[in-house]
Amino acid sequence: MNILKAIHILGGSLLLLLGLVQLILPKHGKVHRALGQWYVAIMMMVCMTALYISAQSMLKGLTTGAIFLFSIGLFSLYGVLSGYLLGKFKTRRQLFLGRAMVLLGAMIGAMLLTIAFRFWSSVGLICLPFGILQVLGTRQDWQYYWRRHKAMPHANQYWVFGHSGRMIGSYIACVTAFLVNVVSCPYPIVLWLGPTVVGTICIIYFQRQLRKTWSQ
Repeated sequence: MNILKAIHILGGSLLLLLGLVQLILPKHGKVHRALGQWYVAIMMMVCMTALYISAQSMLKGLTTGAIFLFSIGLFSLYGVLSGYLLGKFKTRRQLFLGRAMVLLGAMIGAMLLTIAFRFWSSVGLICLPFGILQVLGTRQDWQYYWRRHKAMPHANQYWVFGHSGRMIGSYIACVTAFLVNVVSCPYPIVLWLGPTVVGTICIIYFQRQLRKTWSQ
């Protein structure tokens, strides 16, 4: 278990640096793709170790830390998997994988909201925004992979919005986990929800700029 925790911490530290580099560098070309593949691989490792460690802890007792780590692991897992799928294929060629991701996202969203309302006095307020974001993202993917005949706005460019939003979302979760475990603050809620608020604003601004560009 100590080895898994060390791998988890090391991987999380690498993600903080790698994710920041990806945000700064141009979003195209071989460098972006290569670093993106490393980001996905490391994020998968961090998510799986987080889920395993938190699951083992919850078997001994439902603590706030274990539940929080488990929920963050689920949210990050869907973000990086769905974002990678959209970024790699850029079209609906892989309908089976896309629809499988929608089902996974729906289950994760339901679990996050269940955790939010079941443990409202402890981690509920933290898990609720992640659950809402999860449901909204899954709904968008559902429209794309299952109901595209309903003519989604900018359907041909949806992969750009989905890919960027999911990847930034997974990075938000990583930053949140880092701040909560490392930084001391008299108001912990700021550490738990601050990155989500800031990151969501950045995602909305970035995607609005893309829409303006394509509408011209």
